[in-house]
This record gives sequence, C-alpha cells and structure tokens, in this order.
Amino acid sequence: DYMAVAANSEVKEATDDTKIIEETKYVISKMQAGDHSTDKLAYAEKLVEELETAVNSLSDDLVTLDKSYIDYKSLKYITFFYNSPSFSQRINVKKTATEVGVVLVASFAFLMIKLKKKEDDN
Repeated sequence: DYMAVAANSEVKEATDDTKIIEETKYVISKMQAGDHSTDKLAYAEKLVEELETAVNSLSDDLVTLDKSYIDYKSLKYITFFYNSPSFSQRINVKKTATEVGVVLVASFAFLMIKLKKKEDDN
C-alpha cells in the first residue's frame, strides 16, 4: 500500500512538472515569435514609467490623506490615555504578602519577648 501511495504521488508530481514544462515551452515560443522592435520596447518602457509615476502619485496622496486623518482625529489636541490597573495590579500580591509576613514575624517576636519577660518576672 505504501509503495502504491508513493507511486501515485510521484505520478502526480511528474504530471505537474510536465504541465509546467509545456507552459514554459509555450511562453518561449511566443517570445521567440514576437516582434522585438525598438519602437515597442520604447513604448513598453514609457508605459512602465507612467505606471511608476501613477503609483508614486498615489503613494503621496495616501501619505497626505493619512496626515489629514490624524490631524482630524486629534483635532490638533494632545490626547492622553490613562491606564487603569486591574485589582491584582493595584494590590500587588507579592508586596502585600511580604508585608503581611513581616507584620506576622514582628508580632510573633513581640509576643515572644512579652512572654519571656513574664517568665523572667515569675
């Protein structure tokens, strides 16, 4: 079964390669049969230059439009975005846990000192 599947995939790949070769041969034959006069080449270069000019003009128009849109949206005012932190960011879990630990240790030490003094007094 594996060999049959592999053979089928190889046949498909070979068929695809054959189609590509035929298309390439067709393009080559059309290119060889074409008229390669300098007039047509100059005309093609002129069309390419016109297309490039049009694309550059469109690009400049888009930059202008973008700047105008930004000016319109901001209305030439400075805008601020305030970050409102979440509850867990406001309480800062690690810092709060550390502070609670320090308070507990200090309370325990204070109680131990008090008990030690009472024992010494007795």
